[in-house]
Amino acid sequence: HVNGFTERTDYRQLCYAVVDAVIEIRETGAIRPEHIEDFAKAAECSFEFVFCCGGKRLMAAAHFSPLAADRLRALATHAQWRPRFNVMCLMGYKPPVALGLELLALGLADRSEKVAGRAAAACDELGGTEALALLESHLPKESRAKVREGIEFTIDTRPILK
Repeated sequence: HVNGFTERTDYRQLCYAVVDAVIEIRETGAIRPEHIEDFAKAAECSFEFVFCCGGKRLMAAAHFSPLAADRLRALATHAQWRPRFNVMCLMGYKPPVALGLELLALGLADRSEKVAGRAAAACDELGGTEALALLESHLPKESRAKVREGIEFTIDTRPILK
């Protein structure tokens, strides 16, 4: 599966590390710091297949591991915009609700318009009344037109999507 979706050797290696970590977790029942780092390295990648491969596992691990939750927080505040954007793209993988809201709040307040705009859409992916309340509370503070538009769209379409 990995070979079919990734041509670059470095991307394949990131995915293989994720697969190996998942297998080891299943065999041992333990999540080690090395596993979290493998997931996080993949989640930083600019190639969607790779960041979803690692990010999905990082989100799942956050339900059981404070280290995974901390690593997601670190990615959401990364110096580069791409890892922060990727975290917002991963909200559909259902992190723990409190963590998801925390990450979305960081995303909405992000200095990058791309990240903040993606966070607005990601609120819908996380779902729940808390995410809607987060959007509604952020709207009056938002001055960037594209981000406001994304927030308003998500708020306006919520009743339709339920």
